Amino acid sequence: MTNDFENNLPAQLKKYFWDVEFDKLDLSRHKKFILGRLLLFGDLYAIKFVSQNYKLKEVKDFLNNNGKQLLDSKSFNFWNILIQHTEIWVNENI
Repeated sequence: MTNDFENNLPAQLKKYFWDVEFDKLDLSRHKKFILGRLLLFGDLYAIKFVSQNYKLKEVKDFLNNNGKQLLDSKSFNFWNILIQHTEIWVNENI
């Protein structure tokens, strides 16, 4: 995982985590929670952040294991289609 934020999220993403202590979120430890929020509510900046900080395999695993529970059906279907276009992923190491 590449990360310029010392395992913290940039301030621009704070709006998606209104109900938790944002400064205590950790990219590794809270991966499932972070991916769920950003894939469900995220704007283009948030999605770019996901593609730069999580490997394609991590996002695929999230969708396969937790996507149906943490995303609404439209978001889940959208990401399952989009994930097939691997050229958008910066960290496409599988």
